[in-house]
Amino acid sequence: MKKIVLILIFLSLSFSSSFCQYYIGDAERLFLYQQPNARAEALGRGQVTLHDSPFSIFNNPAAPAFSNGLNVELSHMDPNYPFKKYGFYNTYGITYNMGKYGSIGFNYLSFSVGDADRTYDAHIADGDYSDHNFNRIYMLNYSRQVFHNFSVGISLNYFYEKLADMYNTQRGIFYDSYYFDLGLLKRFSFNQSGGNDLYLGLSLTNAGYSEARGHYFNLQFPTIMHLGASYELQINKEDYHGLPPLKLLLCGEYMDVFETRYFSQVRLGAEATLWEMLKLRIGHWSETLEHDFNESMRTKLSQFTYGIGVELPMKRFSKSFLPLTFSLDFTYLPLPDYDDFSYIDPFSDLIFTDSGFSKYNKSYYILSLNVKVGI
Repeated sequence: MKKIVLILIFLSLSFSSSFCQYYIGDAERLFLYQQPNARAEALGRGQVTLHDSPFSIFNNPAAPAFSNGLNVELSHMDPNYPFKKYGFYNTYGITYNMGKYGSIGFNYLSFSVGDADRTYDAHIADGDYSDHNFNRIYMLNYSRQVFHNFSVGISLNYFYEKLADMYNTQRGIFYDSYYFDLGLLKRFSFNQSGGNDLYLGLSLTNAGYSEARGHYFNLQFPTIMHLGASYELQINKEDYHGLPPLKLLLCGEYMDVFETRYFSQVRLGAEATLWEMLKLRIGHWSETLEHDFNESMRTKLSQFTYGIGVELPMKRFSKSFLPLTFSLDFTYLPLPDYDDFSYIDPFSDLIFTDSGFSKYNKSYYILSLNVKVGI
């Protein structure tokens, strides 16, 4: 009965959020297109049921309740962004599972498109201006398994953005807002010793349909539903330091923005882990949208993703080691393609074609380091 009440509360918040104003794409690069670490990006950007990274908070606040011990992760992305210097996306996350008392976590997401040159802007009197554009998100999370293999979670977040002001060269445009996320995660175990598990996840980003206050106008945040499933299968035969030779992960997610019929995405991913040390990943995501919300410019945005990871479970090799596990994940991807355009830059509102930008590197990489203690 308590499970039903929790789900009804969650769905009622989801339903109420559908009545907020129409979403037009504000802050879409952080909320819709960019994942905070290399693994999620390589798995088709689907992360609503993944639970072994501090950045799982980003898509499902309930996920850390299924983690163990202390988990720390750092990630860096280089967007290789034309026109703009010093662009980056750095993320920092930590979670700690306190057992029956639940799990606490914190994420800091720092996104910058670098110094934006405004030499083409008619509003700048001297015709030459540069400023720094960046976003910050701070996320404080608590999650707990309220029933056996069923967790709930909440994240309290603070968003801050600074943009170059084309009307005033002395200061930028600032936006900030508080908002919160909710999540549910359920595990079905088909083997008592583990290694054969099905996860079902449901989360709501910006459940209170908040807006960011600004100098000239407000930025509307999207209210996003993530609904997904994943299946983990482990071959229990052990032949090297007690390590299973193969572990498979299949995951899928549907993402929907309530305030508009656009921006919905289908995300699919697969991962093969060999002897708990080498991880191979592949994924795909797709989205049907209309550029500038013009039906005559309807197009499909899609991308195949892939990546690799290396994990070192130190405690498996010697009892003298502390219970540490180090993971290094990497992905190097081209910018996603439009059907009707050469490519889209996911870090701005601009669409570029080969004719004008063929000399630029249309790709980006993400490098993530994860350290687990006590598992």
